[in-house]
Amino acid sequence: MTDLREVGRLAFRKEGNMYRAYYTLPGTMEGALYLGELHLSVADNDDARKAFIKLMREVISKVLKEIVGDGVTSGEPIIKEK
Repeated sequence: MTDLREVGRLAFRKEGNMYRAYYTLPGTMEGALYLGELHLSVADNDDARKAFIKLMREVISKVLKEIVGDGVTSGEPIIKEK
């Protein structure tokens, strides 16, 4: 049996005229790692926003897999085997 636990999450926020992506610990934005941003005029397009979200998920999954190995799966939230 696999015991999964949340180790972090992707957070997307509208800040000013930007749509920003962060990786952060569960339940807080304190110490969040900034990943990237998209201008709101682009993010207002559903296809562009979905592509940006997909890219950010792929980026953080790759980084986490390099750090902790193959125990990481992506989704919402990103989880790791215990």
